[in-house]
Amino acid sequence: MYTISVDGFAPKHAYHVAETVQTGHIPESGINVEGFYGFGAIFVIVSNIDPSALIYFPLTVWAYIPILFTLTYKLSSDYRIAGGVVLLQYLTGLEGTEKLYFWPHGFGKMLFFTVLILLIVSVRNGRWYRRLSLCLVIILTSLMFVSYNLSVIALACLGILAISTNLLESCANKTSKYWFSYSTSKSLIISISLAAIVIFGMSSFIYSTAIPLVLRLEEFSTLSKFTSAWFGTNDLPEELAAIYFTRPPTLTYLAVFKYVIVLFILSLLGILILQFLRHRDLYADDLIMGSLTLSVGIFMFLRIFVGAIPVQWLHLPMILTIGYLWKNRDRESAVLDIKTRRSIVVVALVLLLIQAPIFYAVGLQSNSINRVDGFSEYEESSEFMSDYSNKPVLTTKTSQYLVESYALQSYKESQSGIQVGVLTISDINKMRTQQQVKEGIYVTYTGWNYVALPNWVTVQSWEMSEGKIQRNTNMIHIYDSGKMKLYGNNNMSTKSG
Repeated sequence: MYTISVDGFAPKHAYHVAETVQTGHIPESGINVEGFYGFGAIFVIVSNIDPSALIYFPLTVWAYIPILFTLTYKLSSDYRIAGGVVLLQYLTGLEGTEKLYFWPHGFGKMLFFTVLILLIVSVRNGRWYRRLSLCLVIILTSLMFVSYNLSVIALACLGILAISTNLLESCANKTSKYWFSYSTSKSLIISISLAAIVIFGMSSFIYSTAIPLVLRLEEFSTLSKFTSAWFGTNDLPEELAAIYFTRPPTLTYLAVFKYVIVLFILSLLGILILQFLRHRDLYADDLIMGSLTLSVGIFMFLRIFVGAIPVQWLHLPMILTIGYLWKNRDRESAVLDIKTRRSIVVVALVLLLIQAPIFYAVGLQSNSINRVDGFSEYEESSEFMSDYSNKPVLTTKTSQYLVESYALQSYKESQSGIQVGVLTISDINKMRTQQQVKEGIYVTYTGWNYVALPNWVTVQSWEMSEGKIQRNTNMIHIYDSGKMKLYGNNNMSTKSG
């Protein structure tokens, strides 16, 4: 069902890979995840596929499924629960780019899941091998150059795990088979420190992107964007509220239903761990799950500062908690016995498996999913745009990289002289309100149900504004291929004219 929808940033990654293959070096705008683009370039060259095919190529799925299944099975010791969790993961959401296609955070999750598997296996074997420390350093370092999101979560998770092991070592009355020893904690701290030195010394993401994002002043409140998108509160500035994309109420109700279950499962995890701590009955699995949940909380807190409320990240610790709660380990200190816990897991998993396809169906029916049927129209129009290559092209985030990608393919030189920028809210309002617009080509595509702007702002479909744009006497309609339309200002001319 995800073949008709992909993430809005997917064309960006395909474009940067195409640039890397063609120029021999990773573009400056792709240095945040240079390891990811380097891998993509190697894969394209070896497999001899077109870089644009990465938008739909099922590259991630072949490794994602077995790694997630293995991790969930290690936590639950039950093939049925592991299979159910994998099925839930693939049914959840309105698009499947992360779990199916070429996506940095999909790669990042696979690496992070591998770290968790290594930790669990080392505890079950009752010893920590030195080669595991080397593996951790390599994986943690690679994560920053593949997925900065999962890098933050992984470093925070292992850091919390190492510190809590040191602080709570006296709470363990079990054998070392079930507990991280002091030497293991020391090895974790060394691995994290080495990885952090490499990351802070080599990655420019922290200094060029992360710190400026945290320090910048938000134009619109993060909470206002979230509540307007999901609850229609309309407490945004008037110029943005008029065109802001709001999900239909049914979709909101289904999302609330899901996250009530998610919060219940995570709350149960917290209660169990606190109860085990109180009775000095902690196992390594308890610490791993507690550290994971806290690290995701830290990540979400940081993301709020850069302009988004990433509620969907609660899904990650929740699906692993389902496996953890199923584990056949009945302890006297547990708040609930194993039979009750398993009943809760079955009910929660069944409800979530029912909710996920209904959520997708409602999203599709209510036009809340951006279909990808029209990507080819960008390829057709890129040749036309070359006649105006002395003019800047202004469009939305997804369109920006589609235009650049197809222009790059068509003319075999970076951007083919076409300078592509992203429209601002002010630009869109000028297009809709008879105001003078700056010189350039304005690209719109009415087939998408919403359009993405910088800073996690989504506005209504171009179809909602098409009539107002065409009535703007300061703009001219210069190209039409159906749903794809190009506009310019009154003094528009070709590069030869």
